[in-house]
Amino acid sequence: MPDAAPPPAASHPAALAALTDPERVDPGWRSAEQVAAWLLRADERDRLAGAEQLRDQPADEHRFLYWRALGLARLGTAASAEEALAAVFHFGPPADPATAARVLVARSLPWLGDFAGRWLEAAPFDARPTIDQLVELGALVRPVGDRYASAMIAGLPVPCPAAHIRARLLTRPTAAGADLRALLTAPGAGARLHRLDWANRRRLDANTWTVQIADLVEEEVLDRAALVELCLDALDAASGHDSGSGPGADSGAGSAGRDEAQRAGETWFAGLYQRLEPTAADLEPHATRLRRLLDAPNPRLVELAQRSLQLLARAGKLTGREVLHCSAGPLARPERRVVLGQLRLLADVVASGPGIAPAAVRVAAAALDHSRPDVQIEALRFVTGHADAATLAELDLAARSPALRAAATALLAARGGALGSVLGGGSRPARPASVERCAARVAAVPVDVRRRFGLDLALAAVQAGRFPHVPPAPPGPGAPLRPGPEDDPVEVAALLARGMESDADPVLIQQALAAAVRSARQPLPARAAAWVPYRDATAAVRATVPFQHRFQPRRLMAELADCWSRGAALPETWLDPAAPGNRTVLTGPRTPQRLADVLAGQVAECTRLLARHPGRPLLAEPTHAAGAIDPDVLLDRLARLDDSAARSATGFPLDVELAALRLPRGLPRAFWEEATRRQPVVARSLQAHYAAQTEPPLRASVGLPAHRLGFRLGDGPRRAALASARPGLRPPGIWWALTDLDDVFALRPHRWRPEGAGALDTVVPHWPAVAPWHPELVAAHLLMPLALAQQPGGIAAPGAAAALDAPTGGLLGPIGHLALVEALQGVRAATRLAAAGTWQALVLDGRLDPGPAVAAMLLLHGGGLLRPARIVGALRTVVADPVVGYCTLQVLTAAAPPLFAERTPQLHLLLGLAEELAIRFGADAALEEVRRAADPRRESGRHRTGLPAVGPERPAAALAALDRALTRFETAG
Repeated sequence: MPDAAPPPAASHPAALAALTDPERVDPGWRSAEQVAAWLLRADERDRLAGAEQLRDQPADEHRFLYWRALGLARLGTAASAEEALAAVFHFGPPADPATAARVLVARSLPWLGDFAGRWLEAAPFDARPTIDQLVELGALVRPVGDRYASAMIAGLPVPCPAAHIRARLLTRPTAAGADLRALLTAPGAGARLHRLDWANRRRLDANTWTVQIADLVEEEVLDRAALVELCLDALDAASGHDSGSGPGADSGAGSAGRDEAQRAGETWFAGLYQRLEPTAADLEPHATRLRRLLDAPNPRLVELAQRSLQLLARAGKLTGREVLHCSAGPLARPERRVVLGQLRLLADVVASGPGIAPAAVRVAAAALDHSRPDVQIEALRFVTGHADAATLAELDLAARSPALRAAATALLAARGGALGSVLGGGSRPARPASVERCAARVAAVPVDVRRRFGLDLALAAVQAGRFPHVPPAPPGPGAPLRPGPEDDPVEVAALLARGMESDADPVLIQQALAAAVRSARQPLPARAAAWVPYRDATAAVRATVPFQHRFQPRRLMAELADCWSRGAALPETWLDPAAPGNRTVLTGPRTPQRLADVLAGQVAECTRLLARHPGRPLLAEPTHAAGAIDPDVLLDRLARLDDSAARSATGFPLDVELAALRLPRGLPRAFWEEATRRQPVVARSLQAHYAAQTEPPLRASVGLPAHRLGFRLGDGPRRAALASARPGLRPPGIWWALTDLDDVFALRPHRWRPEGAGALDTVVPHWPAVAPWHPELVAAHLLMPLALAQQPGGIAAPGAAAALDAPTGGLLGPIGHLALVEALQGVRAATRLAAAGTWQALVLDGRLDPGPAVAAMLLLHGGGLLRPARIVGALRTVVADPVVGYCTLQVLTAAAPPLFAERTPQLHLLLGLAEELAIRFGADAALEEVRRAADPRRESGRHRTGLPAVGPERPAAALAALDRALTRFETAG
């Protein structure tokens, strides 16, 4: 039939019935907008009369426009809350919540609050958009109940894709922060979100509320400081310090009423807090609350507070005296990690301000009475490292137990004398540097050394106000190590327990391996008794580090200690590549296939040695801090090998090959003749491995597709790779794994999935000690975890960034500079901060070369991988030091012209940092030219600005650089 004419725009009830007449088919006039206009124009009597007209009108849900208009009409003419609820339940929530809210507000309904509450209780997700509009119009007060807050997470599938979570968080983009606060401050919110994240994390970590909230913070959609405050509110309330209900806190927040739901809430809020990576500026207003958390019942909250307070202490924003008042509780706790964390916090507090060391030592002395021997040793290290003579006399270390007294004597002797001599007098503070004093120190250096390293020219440059150029000392083995324990099972057990720490030194772990094999000749009951205090620690490590990540050093040391106490060896299948879930890949039971497998294979080999050849010296035990071995010490070890141990040496190939890798390059022929005389069988094997160590030529390049990493990153991203001229086939072994760079990128890409790569960062710090004389090859392997750290949602790789500081010294090579620039632009703040610390250490040691650093930036820019914003943010944390600031300015000045010629994105950020440093140290003409070319306004009138040629801080930076260079030479002898 032909379309009828639209009804007149009148407020009569018949007009509303005409607007919703199902016989009229023209959608242009029969729309929800027309119905809304009628409802807003009519008075309440006409609306109620219209309800009578609509009551018997048929409804067809298959006709969308008609259904939408009729649903709004039924809601806008409802006479009671029951009728309004029936309308929204039958027709569904309004398609336009803003229009529905305006209609309801125009009616001034006395039952509007009752309707909203009952609707929210029955269907929170459907009701919340309309209720939010009513709140904005002032008709309702924003609900604070659990149902209103849970509407954001209601109705989502489990597991839930990340896109759905992000869409819920951005339902109202302009009010995303308020909506999230309402969700997180509802009672029980932490426990609910923990259950959802636990179910979603089984699929992928990105499918969690924690990750999506953190991503929106990185995108500056959400406020980091506000969320940090909210998390601390929840954790503070849950730990029993707040009598109120607190954000997200469950009822019964005291320690007596702790239940599973409350612990789940604490876990979720602690995880969100860590994911937010708060800065010192974010944490400064909450220092009091963080100090209160040091007394929390949950040890995880105590560790969280300790790490945050450490950040404040290092930034100089923490009052040390107040931390001392809160330290008694953590130092008296039985958890080892809590006590050690508090000792680290006290060390940072002592370093942040003068005059607090004696009081800190008195507080830390409480840990000397801890039940665990390794905690006592660490407390003793703190006490002897920070106490003066008067404080040491008060503590009376000489009256302690014999074991603690012996350790104190050794530690104090390392400081400069025996126990009695240190107690007899204090140390004098170092005098400040001056040009005259530096001139006297230069004169004391032998003439040939001064000429070789240009110290006279450097002194003349400082006297003329220029920055000196002093090359670094040549690569060396580092400081000599004190020998590890020999036969005392108690000392060996303490050393093995220290090796199970998350931040254990790689060289200490090597000493622990050698001590375990040496002391295996002691009776088994004595070893078992010595390990009894640490059995719980072994069980805790096994529970914390899953079996599929057993290549992590903590788990490896726990297994070694268990085998040492039982006199057993790890089964051959423990590292079998065919074992289910095995991420430690070996071509055979004893041959590493990649650098990450070396430590695991070495631990397995040591368990076989202590079971079959107890007491045998470990040839590969380092003698110097860099992981190197003194050739004379190795000759003594060869002489102590009996015939049976020598014949079995071929059955333990890792020990022999590692010893060859740790020997310095260029050994004379006389050394090998003497080694052959002392132990011919092992010497021949050593010499063969040593001769095979010919480093292949390396060059940096870009061009490895991201999909070869083994997980989906899209087809666009590409990362920095290496091209090496590999010789022919070689027998499998450590050198094969070290020089097989193709294996790093493509041989087993599924082993480099993000979850495995994150755990791999705990192994990375041990790589430099494998081959201390081949830092460029080690840096080549570090490129893979650092590349993963750059990808969206990438891992944190602070271990890889810190490992670039090769302990053998010498200038950093081109591959090392490439890896360092990659680390400076990691996604996670932990990676960037660790890289900034490495940058600072390299500059202060004179090992950073501006040329390769600029070449690395250009190479990454050519592959579309340069991220100037992240590099600038990382470098800002260390350029306050005058030497670091001046050297950073040299790098930026050299990089600015070629990067400007290539029209690099975000170049203004690099130029901005360069300008700030140039104001302090002075600018070169090349930097001025790039500045003016980048911003032509600088050439005209009032915009003309110039940088000083010599800044006010350059003389001080030059003097500090020379002083530190002379200190390096004096330390090296």
